[in-house]
Amino acid sequence: MSNNITKNHTIIGISPGTRILGVAIIKDHELLEWKVKTVNGKWSEQKHRSMLNYVLSIINMFEADTMVVKVFHESKISIGLKQLIESFKELARRKRCKYYTCTISDLKELYDAYDVRNKSDLMHAVVAKHPELAHARDKELKNRNRYYTKMFEAVACAHSCLKKQSR
Repeated sequence: MSNNITKNHTIIGISPGTRILGVAIIKDHELLEWKVKTVNGKWSEQKHRSMLNYVLSIINMFEADTMVVKVFHESKISIGLKQLIESFKELARRKRCKYYTCTISDLKELYDAYDVRNKSDLMHAVVAKHPELAHARDKELKNRNRYYTKMFEAVACAHSCLKKQSR
């Protein structure tokens, strides 16, 4: 990531999945929005468009000018997820957003001071930076099936742009 993410930029962080999509907005170093979007059913062109249109609506609502998407190792990614990530990249180009990617390793490094070893540790580290997410973390830790994890990853992705700026 480059060092030119400055104040007055609006960053959308995205943690994609083929069923659950995590989205976060950071503007002027402040976390404004954090959401989870669930789209049930088999992967289809309609589902793909639904997720893409959802992200487009968030970009338009907050006038995001920077997009950070969590990406996966080639061996761990489905064709649908690969298509979705490519579509986000194209959307960023069309909307003239700066486009960056981050990996789970990047996020662990970002929160290195918190000794992040897994996604639960990542949630705790994100809450340390953004206490307003404590309620969502507590709910997630009680869930048998993880629901909010993608949202925490999206917040961490957006935050990764800010961290790179300060280097």
